[in-house]
Parts: sequence; C-alpha cells; structure tokens
Amino acid sequence: MKDKLILPTMTVILVALFAQNGTELFTPGWAGLMIGTAGVAYALHAKKIMPKHDAYALVAIAVTLTVSFTFYVGPAILVASSAPTVLDDNWYNALNWIRNNTAECATIATYWDPGHFIRAIGHRTVVFDGGSQNHLLKVEDDSNKTGLVSVPYDNGITRVIDYADGARETARIQDIAASMMTANESLAVQILNDYRKPGCNETYFLASSDLIGKSVWWTYFATWSPEKKGTCTAAGITDPKGDCYQYSMLGLSGATPNGQSILYSYAAGANQAFIINYDTETGNMKAFFSENNNLHPVQSVFYFSKDGSGTMSNANSAEISGMLWVEPDRQTIIYMPVQLSDAIFTRLFFFNGAGLQHFEFVEQWGGEVKLFRVK
Repeated sequence: MKDKLILPTMTVILVALFAQNGTELFTPGWAGLMIGTAGVAYALHAKKIMPKHDAYALVAIAVTLTVSFTFYVGPAILVASSAPTVLDDNWYNALNWIRNNTAECATIATYWDPGHFIRAIGHRTVVFDGGSQNHLLKVEDDSNKTGLVSVPYDNGITRVIDYADGARETARIQDIAASMMTANESLAVQILNDYRKPGCNETYFLASSDLIGKSVWWTYFATWSPEKKGTCTAAGITDPKGDCYQYSMLGLSGATPNGQSILYSYAAGANQAFIINYDTETGNMKAFFSENNNLHPVQSVFYFSKDGSGTMSNANSAEISGMLWVEPDRQTIIYMPVQLSDAIFTRLFFFNGAGLQHFEFVEQWGGEVKLFRVK
C-alpha cells in the first residue's frame, strides 16, 4: 500500500515545487529539479522501492512540468503580473450603470474597441466588437436601387452602399465612423436608427476619450471608397482609399508676459507653434499659428472664462481653419482640423452634446466616458 502512494506523493511535491518557481524562467533551479527528480527515481528503483514504470513516469512528469512552466505557464504568469488593468473605474462604473439603467433591448453604439466589454459587463447589444468590425448590416430598402454606389457627404465622408433585392448593405465600421465624423446630425441619427432593435425605443451613443487618439482610424473608414485615391499615410496603410484626420494634442512650451496679456506658446514643429493671446483683464483669448515668426489667425478658439463658463471666439479673417480647444489650466491645447471641429463626436465628447437636438446627454464618468441617448 505504501509503495502505491510513492508516485502520487512525489507528483504532488513536484507540482508544488514547479508552481512555486513558475516565474523563474531558465534558472539553475530548473536543472536542479530535473536532475534531482531523475536521481530520486533511480534511487527508489535501485532499492526496489519504486517499480521501473513508476520511475519512468516520475521522470516523464518532471520533464512535462519543466516544458509546461518554461514555455507556457511561466510566460503567462509574467504577462499577467505585469499587464495593467484593462478597464479603469470610469469604464467599469459606466458599464455597470448601463446594465442597471437601460432597457435590456437597448443598443449601445460606439467604435468597436469596447464592444466585448459592453456585452460582457453591460449586458447590452452593440453595433460591433473586435470580432465583427468587418461585418455588414443588411436592412430593407424600398428605393428600387440596385448595384454598389458610393454616396458622398460632408467632411469628405463616403458611404458605400450595396443595393440588391429590396435591401441595402453597409459596413458597420463605416456606418459608425460616418456617424462620428459627420456634422450633419440628421445623417448620424439616420445611420444609428438602422441599428435600433425592432420594437425598442432605446439607442445610445457612447463617446470616450480614447477615441480622440483613434481619430486617424475612424476618419479613414468614414472617408473610404473603393475607387478613391486617399491621402491617409497612417501605419499599415499602403494603398489608401480614404483620408484621415486627427486631434493634435500639444503641451505648453512657455508663457511670456506682454503688457496686459500673456502669450502662451505650444510647439507644433520646427519653427511652428500655436500662440494663445490671453487678456488678463477681460479673460478673452485669441489664437494664432506662428510659422517662422509670422502670425496667422486661427478660425476658432474655445476656452474657459474666469467664471468657468465656456466661450467660443471666432477670428474675422482667419488664415488657419479649424478650432483650438484650450484646457482650463492652459497646460494643453487640442487642435482640431475643420473636418473634425464640428463633427458629431467633437460636439458630443467636448461639448456634451450642446446644440444637438437628437442626442441627449445622460451621464458621464470621470470625463472619460460619456453616454448619450439617441432621440
């Protein structure tokens, strides 16, 4: 009976030892464990305490554990221990709020990246996720159109629509990208309504800060067309079929007193910078783009007044199109090209939907995640 317990006991000991050292890859300890295990097996067999097949089994177990922990378990432990938290509190709270405060039939529209989290934690339908960003949407259509057409819209947006058999097909990734980039609220609502569940009156759009840095991609898909020769030079795009635009975030380079004003400078390149002229008496701001010491007025600048309210200032004779967004502490500005300055996403995330008729601000979490109901 004792003989039969030797192999299970040694196996448990080996597993415990290997687990204890699971993160120490390719250390002398591994060789020691291997040699020691083989030695113990040989000694037990030589003294006729352990049968030959059990000795072989013990060595095989040691080899298997060594390979497993060296090439699979150990690296997995290292990755898991060094990786940051996937979702921060803002996202986690937002997803739980969605689960507890929206109808079960509600659809949450946003770019594809958080789709899996919305489904898994928020328990709500999404337009697409990481596994379906290339999928199409097919809906009924009574226009009697046939064939593949590219329909142009504002801001360089193109919607590729395939009409056939009384239906139309569109790419989900292009639909959402177009709804984010357009300045036409009616177009955005029209697109999002296609994703509303039948008989359900709740559709939401989720605007999050990570989409600022991803604007290159969603503007590219919004402007994509198969016959187009685009200008996008983002990494990985060798034959561009669309254009791409981005929000340029610039940090404060310096602040110089100038009479009753302060000139804030934000470097944008060699001999290039955005200049904010801040009037200390009135609190007003004007924006310029400096290139080789020549100043060019910027079309619009949005800033926060002394009382905390937001103010939009427009130049009478602007030479630089687009808008500058100035953070309240003036440590950071964001330049938005004209294709983004009036986009639905800009108006949702930066302005909380102010002035929009069909997007109702619902809730926000840490300024990072904002939820709007599509009316």
